[in-house]
Amino acid sequence: RQPVIIGQSAALTGSSSLLGLPYTLGLKTAVNRFNKLGGKETSVVKLISMDDGYQATKSGENTKELLRLKPVGLI
Repeated sequence: RQPVIIGQSAALTGSSSLLGLPYTLGLKTAVNRFNKLGGKETSVVKLISMDDGYQATKSGENTKELLRLKPVGLI
């Protein structure tokens, strides 16, 4: 099955990782559960998380890179 990509740029390191890590864990848990229950009929969801360290410039770079993957959504 072809994956449906959801991209995420979040603070996975640094002082703001206290927010970014639990948020990412929640997203991964939801995606894994969705896929375990059968996913979408023709696809599975793939979450791609990128660390931006809560830096606007890095977040912009991550977003550009994620857009090259043609995600169905960005978080």
